[in-house]
Amino acid sequence: AGEPNDYGFMGVHAFKARNDAENLVRECDPDSRFAVGSVFLWGDIVEHEKGYRAQYARIRSIETLTYAVSGWRRLLFGDELARLRRRYAVGEAEAS
Repeated sequence: AGEPNDYGFMGVHAFKARNDAENLVRECDPDSRFAVGSVFLWGDIVEHEKGYRAQYARIRSIETLTYAVSGWRRLLFGDELARLRRRYAVGEAEAS
């Protein structure tokens, strides 16, 4: 992943607000699938206005799986979301 202080986009990116993450995904690829959840970050961490860039990360939870096609979004539930959670051995985040 590289060091977060390197130039460019190296490292793991985590956003403070869900909308910021979704907007970046749509800017990069409007016909994309993306998961939203939470992560544990460690190593060298740099805080930015909208989030963080870290040297290392581990998935903590996966809340939703979304498929965006030309500006339309469709939340995917059931089997696909369950398979993704099993693959990374995570569930939904517990309410705090």
